[in-house]
Amino acid sequence: MAAKTKAGNSAEEIKKAIKARDFSPIYLICGEDSYSADQLVDFIENSILTEDEKEFNQTILYGAEVSIEDVVANAKRFPMMSEYQVVIVKEAQLIKEFKNIESYVDKPQTSTILVLSFHSKSADKRIKAVQKIAKDYVMLEFPAIKEDMLPRWISNYFHDKGYAIEPKAAELLAEFTGPDLSRASMEADKIMLNENKGYKYTSSDLEKHVGLNKEYNIFELQNALSRRDVFTSNSIAFYIAKNQKERPLPVVISLLYTHFSKVLMYHYLKSKGEPNIEKALGVWTGRLREYEIAARNFSPAKLIHVIHHLRRADLQFKGYNAGSIDAEGILWNSFLYATTFWNELLAS
Repeated sequence: MAAKTKAGNSAEEIKKAIKARDFSPIYLICGEDSYSADQLVDFIENSILTEDEKEFNQTILYGAEVSIEDVVANAKRFPMMSEYQVVIVKEAQLIKEFKNIESYVDKPQTSTILVLSFHSKSADKRIKAVQKIAKDYVMLEFPAIKEDMLPRWISNYFHDKGYAIEPKAAELLAEFTGPDLSRASMEADKIMLNENKGYKYTSSDLEKHVGLNKEYNIFELQNALSRRDVFTSNSIAFYIAKNQKERPLPVVISLLYTHFSKVLMYHYLKSKGEPNIEKALGVWTGRLREYEIAARNFSPAKLIHVIHHLRRADLQFKGYNAGSIDAEGILWNSFLYATTFWNELLAS
């Protein structure tokens, strides 16, 4: 019977427990990272019952089509010729009066494994049933991946599939897909169709297979600004400003704000060893050198000035004191001007 214990607080721990036939009566899987959440739900769907058992003992429900009473009624059924039945509720956030599941959570059917999956949404932790699931059973929330961590995720994805990808190429693909892991995995899968396993993809490969521009993207802009390379920064910034559909300016400003904020944090790290930097700043090893260079080129005082101008750029884009200024003007007057040699306020 499903034990009234928690199986762990990570996807890998949950999978390990399931493989060991150590089940929880209730799983609540949620969060903005719908790709990772769906992967775990798929694993549960395909790992507990045999194909023969699934025919009578595995039920897939959708939140928009059922009431909480329907869910409970299905969960209270007994399995047929199987030790367990599995009830999976996808898009469970759409169930009206979800809080009314509390009575079932208080005393779940021990022969039922109930999986409640919230698509691209966190569960309301004010609900008593959610609190009890988190305390007594298994609840795992997948937060949205941070954009500056996406290249590492892509690199790991290629590795898991038997391929490799250069850091610059991973950054380029991250720039193209944004923090949508479903899209990132789909694009990666399409790219990997072009070569045999073991191949290491480069920026040139992505330019050839996907049509991405390996020179004019946000990561190259960050690199150029970190080096205080005026010409390259200028060229990339205005390419981005003229191609807002590829990368909206608010997203660019947000990424640069995060980047320079982490450079400021770098200055105050007691240990500059790679593991400590990676953990403290939340950046992957392939980009540590960039932060070292940026820290040499920007003192804490200069970085505070840069961050101020990025905030100003964000406000201007939203219409505050912007006048008739356009995207190119915001780039020039606010953050590009603040981060390169032209601004005397940044002089050493």
